[in-house]
Amino acid sequence: MLLNKLAIAPAFIRHRRYSPKPHEFTSTLNYLWFDPDQLVDITNDCSLWSTDHWNVLKLSKNDFLNMYHGSIRDRVEKAILQNNHLHLRPDWQIRVLALPRCLGFRFNSVVFYFVLNKVGKPLFILS
Repeated sequence: MLLNKLAIAPAFIRHRRYSPKPHEFTSTLNYLWFDPDQLVDITNDCSLWSTDHWNVLKLSKNDFLNMYHGSIRDRVEKAILQNNHLHLRPDWQIRVLALPRCLGFRFNSVVFYFVLNKVGKPLFILS
């Protein structure tokens, strides 16, 4: 599964707040595990998805590592270069674990970026 261009990753979420008023909930969310280099192909497969205009589901590169410029791959490489002084190798794969925008809204802004070698072994995990 690691190298699929798109997969659904169900996650059990528990939120708890203690102040100013106690509050908690649990939920199951369906994150997407996707290859950012295939983002346009993924969203072109269904009319309910898009990358550059409003839709039921939207995966826009502007929602990912927006402190950097370029493609998602470029942005991940810039983050790794800034913190570890390494460039991505061409045979390294990137996978993103994130929630898409749904009806224009983002529910959870946490995003995980996995940099994998050619056999799928994790080399870096960014968040």
